[in-house]
Amino acid sequence: EWIMVNALLKKVMQNFMVQEIKSNGDLGIFVCTKASEAVDFAMDAAKALAAQDFPYSIGIAKGEVLLFNLQGGQREIAGTPVNVASKLAEDLSEEGTITIDSSVHYQDIHHRGEKFSYEFSGITLDGIKMKLT
Repeated sequence: EWIMVNALLKKVMQNFMVQEIKSNGDLGIFVCTKASEAVDFAMDAAKALAAQDFPYSIGIAKGEVLLFNLQGGQREIAGTPVNVASKLAEDLSEEGTITIDSSVHYQDIHHRGEKFSYEFSGITLDGIKMKLT
Protein backbone atom coordinates (compact mmCIF):
# COMPACT_ATOMS: atom_id res chain seq x y z
CA GLU A 1 0.00 0.00 0.00
CA TRP A 2 2.75 2.49 0.89
CA ILE A 3 4.35 1.99 -2.54
CA MET A 4 1.08 3.07 -4.14
CA VAL A 5 0.83 6.10 -1.85
CA ASN A 6 4.41 7.16 -2.72
CA ALA A 7 3.70 6.76 -6.45
CA LEU A 8 0.51 8.77 -6.13
CA LEU A 9 2.27 11.60 -4.28
CA LYS A 10 5.09 11.66 -6.86
CA LYS A 11 2.49 12.04 -9.59
CA VAL A 12 0.83 14.96 -7.77
CA MET A 13 4.26 16.55 -7.16
CA GLN A 14 4.81 16.90 -10.91
CA ASN A 15 2.35 19.81 -10.96
CA PHE A 16 4.11 21.78 -8.20
CA MET A 17 7.46 23.23 -7.20
CA VAL A 18 7.77 20.81 -4.29
CA GLN A 19 10.76 18.84 -3.03
CA GLU A 20 10.28 15.47 -1.38
CA ILE A 21 12.52 15.06 1.64
CA LYS A 22 11.20 11.64 2.58
CA SER A 23 8.13 9.58 2.00
CA ASN A 24 7.48 6.07 3.23
CA GLY A 25 3.72 5.76 2.82
CA ASP A 26 2.87 6.56 6.44
CA LEU A 27 4.92 9.74 6.60
CA GLY A 28 5.76 12.26 3.93
CA ILE A 29 7.83 15.40 4.36
CA PHE A 30 7.83 17.90 1.52
CA VAL A 31 9.16 21.46 1.24
CA CYS A 32 8.15 24.43 -0.89
CA THR A 33 9.33 28.02 -1.07
CA LYS A 34 5.83 29.51 -1.41
CA ALA A 35 2.92 29.09 1.00
CA SER A 36 0.44 29.03 -1.87
CA GLU A 37 2.32 26.14 -3.49
CA ALA A 38 2.39 24.16 -0.23
CA VAL A 39 -1.34 24.59 0.37
CA ASP A 40 -2.29 23.83 -3.24
CA PHE A 41 -0.03 20.74 -3.24
CA ALA A 42 -1.55 19.55 0.04
CA MET A 43 -5.07 20.00 -1.30
CA ASP A 44 -4.34 18.11 -4.53
CA ALA A 45 -2.51 15.37 -2.60
CA ALA A 46 -5.46 15.06 -0.20
CA LYS A 47 -7.93 14.79 -3.09
CA ALA A 48 -5.78 12.15 -4.82
CA LEU A 49 -5.37 10.12 -1.62
CA ALA A 50 -9.08 10.35 -0.79
CA ALA A 51 -10.03 9.23 -4.31
CA GLN A 52 -8.07 6.02 -3.68
CA ASP A 53 -9.47 5.60 -0.15
CA PHE A 54 -6.07 6.17 1.45
CA PRO A 55 -6.26 7.83 4.87
CA TYR A 56 -4.38 11.09 5.31
CA SER A 57 -3.72 13.83 7.82
CA ILE A 58 -1.64 16.78 6.63
CA GLY A 59 0.10 19.48 8.66
CA ILE A 60 1.65 22.61 7.14
CA ALA A 61 3.94 25.17 8.80
CA LYS A 62 6.30 27.85 7.53
CA GLY A 63 9.80 28.81 8.60
CA GLU A 64 13.48 28.12 8.28
CA VAL A 65 14.70 24.53 8.18
CA LEU A 66 18.02 22.74 7.86
CA LEU A 67 18.36 20.16 5.10
CA PHE A 68 21.01 17.46 5.37
CA ASN A 69 22.28 15.14 2.65
CA LEU A 70 23.04 11.73 4.12
CA GLN A 71 24.92 8.79 2.66
CA GLY A 72 23.11 6.77 0.05
CA GLY A 73 21.17 9.73 -1.33
CA GLN A 74 18.97 10.01 1.74
CA ARG A 75 17.95 13.45 3.03
CA GLU A 76 17.00 14.68 6.47
CA ILE A 77 15.32 17.86 7.64
CA ALA A 78 15.20 19.64 10.99
CA GLY A 79 13.65 22.80 12.36
CA THR A 80 10.66 24.22 14.17
CA PRO A 81 8.34 24.13 11.12
CA VAL A 82 8.96 20.38 10.78
CA ASN A 83 8.05 19.84 14.43
CA VAL A 84 4.96 22.06 14.20
CA ALA A 85 3.70 20.45 10.98
CA SER A 86 4.28 17.01 12.47
CA LYS A 87 2.39 17.92 15.65
CA LEU A 88 -0.49 19.31 13.58
CA ALA A 89 -0.71 16.23 11.36
CA GLU A 90 -0.24 13.59 14.05
CA ASP A 91 -1.93 15.06 17.11
CA LEU A 92 -4.38 17.76 16.04
CA SER A 93 -5.81 16.59 12.76
CA GLU A 94 -8.51 14.07 12.31
CA GLU A 95 -8.22 11.75 9.36
CA GLY A 96 -9.07 13.58 6.15
CA THR A 97 -7.93 16.98 7.43
CA ILE A 98 -5.33 19.55 6.39
CA THR A 99 -4.19 21.59 9.39
CA ILE A 100 -2.33 24.81 8.59
CA ASP A 101 -0.32 26.70 11.20
CA SER A 102 -0.79 30.47 11.52
CA SER A 103 2.82 30.90 10.30
CA VAL A 104 1.46 30.21 6.80
CA HIS A 105 0.14 33.46 5.39
CA TYR A 106 -1.95 32.58 2.37
CA GLN A 107 -5.12 34.60 1.89
CA ASP A 108 -7.06 31.90 0.01
CA ILE A 109 -7.17 29.50 2.98
CA HIS A 110 -8.83 31.67 5.60
CA HIS A 111 -12.31 31.49 4.09
CA ARG A 112 -12.06 27.73 3.52
CA GLY A 113 -11.27 26.50 7.00
CA GLU A 114 -12.23 26.48 10.63
CA LYS A 115 -9.95 28.31 13.05
CA PHE A 116 -8.30 26.30 15.82
CA SER A 117 -6.15 27.02 18.85
CA TYR A 118 -4.42 24.28 20.82
CA GLU A 119 -2.23 24.57 23.89
CA PHE A 120 0.16 21.90 25.11
CA SER A 121 3.25 22.07 27.33
CA GLY A 122 2.94 25.86 27.53
CA ILE A 123 2.97 26.31 23.75
CA THR A 124 -0.03 27.48 21.74
CA LEU A 125 -0.56 26.47 18.12
CA ASP A 126 -3.27 28.13 16.11
CA GLY A 127 -4.31 28.32 12.50
CA ILE A 128 -6.85 26.87 10.08
CA LYS A 129 -8.22 23.34 9.79
CA MET A 130 -9.71 22.24 6.46
CA LYS A 131 -11.66 19.12 5.64
CA LEU A 132 -12.08 18.47 1.92
CA THR A 133 -14.68 15.73 2.21
